[in-house]
Amino acid sequence: MDNDVPATAWPPPWRAEVTDLHWERIQLVIGLRFVDEAFPSAEAELLLHRGERHEPLLARPAASSSEPSQDARSRLVRFNVFAGSDQMPLAPGRWHLAVREPGGEESRHVIVPEAAADSALTTPEPPRDFPFGSGLYQVQPEVVPGRRVAIVISLWRSVGSRANPFRRAVRGWRDLRRRVWVSTFRAIVEVLQRLPRGKPVIVFTSDSRIDYGGNLKLIRDRMLERQLDRRFRLRGIFKPSVRGRRSLGERLRLVWLLARADVILVDDYQPAIYNVPPRRGLRIIQLWHAWGAFKTVGYSRIGKPGGLSPFATIHKNYSFATVSSQHEVPFYAEAFGLPEERVVPTGTPRMDEFLDAGRQRESRERALRDIPAAEGRRVILFAPTFRGAGARSARYPMQLLDLAALH
Repeated sequence: MDNDVPATAWPPPWRAEVTDLHWERIQLVIGLRFVDEAFPSAEAELLLHRGERHEPLLARPAASSSEPSQDARSRLVRFNVFAGSDQMPLAPGRWHLAVREPGGEESRHVIVPEAAADSALTTPEPPRDFPFGSGLYQVQPEVVPGRRVAIVISLWRSVGSRANPFRRAVRGWRDLRRRVWVSTFRAIVEVLQRLPRGKPVIVFTSDSRIDYGGNLKLIRDRMLERQLDRRFRLRGIFKPSVRGRRSLGERLRLVWLLARADVILVDDYQPAIYNVPPRRGLRIIQLWHAWGAFKTVGYSRIGKPGGLSPFATIHKNYSFATVSSQHEVPFYAEAFGLPEERVVPTGTPRMDEFLDAGRQRESRERALRDIPAAEGRRVILFAPTFRGAGARSARYPMQLLDLAALH
């Protein structure tokens, strides 16, 4: 097994006690305290490494380590096992924890000293199972005294279905139809991308709006204010009905615009965008309609009912995604399956409206006209989101909210 790579293949290991080991959504948090007189520098990188030539997965500082450690020997890091160097889940096998100094090419493994045998964190950790539609992805941390700290990943895929033959046939037909549609779409877009290009094109698009609104509208308005429409062709395509489907003409126009775009600005989930072939110079920017990291979406829901497959590719072709602050970068990177370097804390455009003093004054006056009893009182707005099986059945259980107790 690759847990016993010949000693000549690696420099002598670092010895460290594992002081913390827990999950934060789909990220594994590991705390270490190096016990030898010499220990890695503060700039050293921690990584997961499989074999000797495999591209390693770098760790990130754990979100819970808001206070810098007073102990120079300690580290608290996190690994997103579903976002390897290729933005895909780590391959099955045993991944060892290793340390690499800045500028160095060699890594040194981390082992648990024999003296730590009585530590609670050297007992076998239960594996974490992440079921998805066609199988199971399992992650098993290994912390064994005298051995390398490792993470063992197993993958099982279902080889058949217990569904009746009719359901299997229907599912197979749907899958075939989707593959044909995606292949045709990509082929047409690739042909259109090769046509001669003129003035750069910026496309604003949404699958949940019938016209410009939210972040898209504010950015477009600012571009017009700065007369950027003289340098770029600004185009928008939305849906005549949020719940309906585009007409054949609108679908063809969508294909044309996505193929001719130099920049695509989107603020929601839009399947067509995830099938646009990469082209040099094309930038796809996700503005996302919500701000704040208060619920799990996208890949953060792997293993939960209705969650994405770990091997899905949606969201992952964004050139950049914007968020409202630096604190939200790791959460949205996780949700979109992106490297954190491609999640940019620019601020949320539509937040500007809430900070406009004139708009605040006008809105307050309008609210007091509608609710005169609010004059001189503290007013709390409770505006919850809602969820359900679909837009028509979505609801919020207001009966569970005890207003009297809150008051």
